[in-house]
Amino acid sequence: MEGTSDPLVVRTAAHVLHVTSTLRGPESRTLKLSGIFFTELSRTFPAMRLTTLDLFATPPPLDIPTLSALTKSISRAPMSDEEKAMLSRWDSWIDKLIVADLLVFTTPLWNYHGPPHLKAFIDIVTQPGKSFRYTHAGPTGVLDGKRAVLIQTRGAWGPDHLGEWLKDALWLLGGVGLDVIKADKQDLGSPEEREIEMARAIETARATARKIAKALAEEHA
Repeated sequence: MEGTSDPLVVRTAAHVLHVTSTLRGPESRTLKLSGIFFTELSRTFPAMRLTTLDLFATPPPLDIPTLSALTKSISRAPMSDEEKAMLSRWDSWIDKLIVADLLVFTTPLWNYHGPPHLKAFIDIVTQPGKSFRYTHAGPTGVLDGKRAVLIQTRGAWGPDHLGEWLKDALWLLGGVGLDVIKADKQDLGSPEEREIEMARAIETARATARKIAKALAEEHA
């Protein structure tokens, strides 16, 4: 059976960057769902080096000086030494994207979108000349040919702008696609609805992990 297959054997390890933006810590349903994903991924692909970036533990700056420096960077306007130094403080985040073979974003849905920390993270790492550049064939960047997964939960249901926005944001950095694992109605749904939604998300998480493990194994054979 697919769910009981032996671990895949590879020659080199894959680097996985896990970006989290949740406040609830061990009580987070989203982190529990991502834990199921990583358990299945590590079971089928043990050669994995996992790095976690907690955006609430290390909050991206949401201030005028940073936004001004980012605007100048995008428009290629002259920057002061202080502005250059301000942006270079976050080069380590871009470095993590460069070495990652797989990105996993774990976040709840807040008012039909992700928390502002996630938006700020994307804004900070999206810097022309550092993480991407435009070509006649479209943008190319540090995520060229790489995969990403979005794991999300929310209390209710309705519009959901997070997945499409994140897919477009990663496309600018060269990303090739985004798998989405989500569970809705975790607060306002009936007990039966909550259980059905989470069971469906868990099944998707395990199937997605196996699919990605197979792809990573082919790349690292």
